Amino acid sequence: MDRWQADVTALALYTDEDRNYLPTQYVYEFEGTTLTYKFNTFKLLHQVEQALEIPDNPFSIVMKVAHRASKNNSKQMRHNSFGKLTLCVSCIRRVI
Repeated sequence: MDRWQADVTALALYTDEDRNYLPTQYVYEFEGTTLTYKFNTFKLLHQVEQALEIPDNPFSIVMKVAHRASKNNSKQMRHNSFGKLTLCVSCIRRVI
């Protein structure tokens, strides 16, 4: 629980192009002390676009834009799509 006595969780959102890269924890060791942080994951490449369609969910819109952008093979196309994604996120922030 956090300082407001509410349960918390973490989510790592992976948008890279490596299907095999999917860490589920972070481990830090120093001077005999080890910190292990485990978290939930969401890999965009592992999703089907139809599964990203969740009514009234702004996160769904952002993920659909990112998913379509990831399907483009051209670097320039990905760059243009990233700009559109950034704009989309900006618009959603104003609504929320």
